[in-house]
Amino acid sequence: MYLILLISILLIFIQLTIALYAWSLKPSIVRKYKNIISSQLDPSLVLEKYSKKFKNITIRVNNALDDVAFSEKGYVMFRQKSLYKKDLYTNFMSLYYLYLSQNRYYRLSKINYLPNLLFPLQIITLIAGLVTTFELINPFIILTFVIQIFLLLLSLVNFYTLNSFLNKLHKDATKILELDDLEEERAKSLKSDLSYRVFEYPYEIIWRVIQFIKP
Repeated sequence: MYLILLISILLIFIQLTIALYAWSLKPSIVRKYKNIISSQLDPSLVLEKYSKKFKNITIRVNNALDDVAFSEKGYVMFRQKSLYKKDLYTNFMSLYYLYLSQNRYYRLSKINYLPNLLFPLQIITLIAGLVTTFELINPFIILTFVIQIFLLLLSLVNFYTLNSFLNKLHKDATKILELDDLEEERAKSLKSDLSYRVFEYPYEIIWRVIQFIKP
């Protein structure tokens, strides 16, 4: 039982460490890919040029968004100033949100919902296991371990699923944004950075609470 407890604590530490790395990418990712693309395209021109491709998506504009855009099924809200930026990050992320709003990919925008619930649950069951005493088998520790194994497998599946989507997006973005060879490689690097979003869940709830209560 003590071995399972130690493994559970180690797994929580690993989750927090990977999540910390994933969140550490956020502040630098915009600066890292701020280069203007050679085609001089921006999201507004892409939407105009490929209006038929995105004809079933409702487009809105807002000034208060933290990122390039926000998407729901059949709906994308763009940050106004991002519509006219010609850098790689803005253009790639515009396509990212446009694709996520489509029925085929919409579930990927909710990919962290279940991990967001399971992570605090494993903390609660672990604490319950530490404060309760059983002679042979502690059911709370066992439950914590089962949740962690499921969460680990779920994260791997989500990582593979998101990567498959990003590979498709990268291929299409190369064509739509008319990227040259160097820009294509930079887009591939951006794709790799985005794939770590599936591991952000340990801190995502805290971030959402902060966003909700801040003025």
